[in-house]
Amino acid sequence: MARIKLIINVVFLVLIGTALSACTGAENTVDPGTTIRIITATPRATIPPTATPTPRVPEMSPEEMAGVELDFWYVAEPYLEDPLASLLTEFAGDN
Repeated sequence: MARIKLIINVVFLVLIGTALSACTGAENTVDPGTTIRIITATPRATIPPTATPTPRVPEMSPEEMAGVELDFWYVAEPYLEDPLASLLTEFAGDN
């Protein structure tokens, strides 16, 4: 029985050795005058962007704006001059 196991192990090792030796590839040699062409994937066609229309600002007369309140939010930068104050001063001077 031990002899059969030994024969089986030897046959197995010979088969594994043969399979592994077949995995080692031969050296890749290229003649100096030969050009090699590398094929890469073809890039997909890009879809051109579509223009998104800008929302229109409604035009209102001063009479239509009477009594209208606007909530205007902005970020105040404490270390910069207040740009809103200069805009309000200019607006107040024009009206």
